[in-house]
Amino acid sequence: MLEKLLHLLTNHYDVKLVFKNAEGELAHYDDNTKTIYANETFKENEKELIAIVFHELGHKYCFDNNIFYHYHYEKNVRLFKLTALKAERYVDRWAKKELEKHGFD
Repeated sequence: MLEKLLHLLTNHYDVKLVFKNAEGELAHYDDNTKTIYANETFKENEKELIAIVFHELGHKYCFDNNIFYHYHYEKNVRLFKLTALKAERYVDRWAKKELEKHGFD
């Protein structure tokens, strides 16, 4: 059931989901390939995986809408740090709304 749900979500948001064995890394979104890379350990925890996918979809939303440019593109560490917390909180709020929209709690 989880595979079918993930397939529907990735099609709906036009992204790919790739699992990888990356020690210390949970997940990230790559805008160049429109791919969410998630640590393969999340395959075993459905709730956590769904939350992570929606969080990374929030980053996709930011890329697509040029939100928090300095966080997503900036090479200047100072500018990156100034927007990092705001960007992550924004992405979490966006993900929560999208989760609720799709019937998750």
